Amino acid sequence: MNDLDGATKEPKKFKSPGQLTLFDLAENHKQLKRAVSRLQNDVQSFMTKADKAEKRAFQMEQILKGGIKQAHRDYAALRPKLNVIKERVYQIILDRQGLTYFEILDEYVRRFRHKAHTDPRIRELFAEGRIIKVQGEDRLLHWWPKPKETSQ
Repeated sequence: MNDLDGATKEPKKFKSPGQLTLFDLAENHKQLKRAVSRLQNDVQSFMTKADKAEKRAFQMEQILKGGIKQAHRDYAALRPKLNVIKERVYQIILDRQGLTYFEILDEYVRRFRHKAHTDPRIRELFAEGRIIKVQGEDRLLHWWPKPKETSQ
């Protein structure tokens, strides 16, 4: 028999029950125990993955149900802090007119020593009509306070 050619190996002949030795029984028992152990591990792994997937699906369902309401509550709680940032940005625009987004952010960091999301606050001020935007020669938007209207 050629050891290099696996196809020419003869199938293992099974011994009749009368010919089995105690050693053969012990080997068969070890092999069965290993196979059962692997099968139990596979089943346990599958069950763990199924449980995790079920928990994730439940959590996603809960997030979708209450997530929007919670987001509105969180935003409402955060709104006073955002208004403070908006007023600070407005004060910067009043003090130094014609700044770009980048310059406003740099000035904010210089004055208040922390970085804040100033872009949305600038857009809010613009939507409220408190500031105006002008495109400069550098093609960037420059922000100015809205001129006060004089009554005649």
